[in-house]
Amino acid sequence: MIRCFVLATLAVLYIADTVAQSKATSPSKEFGPRLVLEASLKNQSGGTSLAAGERGKVVLVVKNLGATPASDVVASSVVETDGEGVSCERECSLGSIPAGQTKEGSIWVSASDTVKPKTFALKIGVKAGQGPVMGQARLEFSTKEGAPPNIVIDWEFSDTKEGPLLP
Repeated sequence: MIRCFVLATLAVLYIADTVAQSKATSPSKEFGPRLVLEASLKNQSGGTSLAAGERGKVVLVVKNLGATPASDVVASSVVETDGEGVSCERECSLGSIPAGQTKEGSIWVSASDTVKPKTFALKIGVKAGQGPVMGQARLEFSTKEGAPPNIVIDWEFSDTKEGPLLP
């Protein structure tokens, strides 16, 4: 009776160990590229909002976390909210991204001279070749009205009867 119990226990341990080894040595079920996207906005002065008439750069960081290279990688963008006063570059070609590597690109976005203060959303998707969109980002940024130009008038006056001194 005791022998049967010991043999049964050893058989269960052997089966469990074999299953664990096969899981550890079997190839990953995740084949192909897997793209992940990060996006951030930088305006001309390094801030994260756009003033009227200002242009900014959306910095794209695309990582390929998949097992194979991604070729013909393209990031596409669209202004998601009512885009009145804001325009953006539609595509950024990133070429090929090897497995485990990262590549950067950029998309330009600009605010018109008449843009009103508002929060806008830019939707960006990234895909390889003709495949489906793999990575997406939604980037929100605000706009502000432009300040009028700073005009400095420099006058020189004289206290004599001749009036102001003009060049």
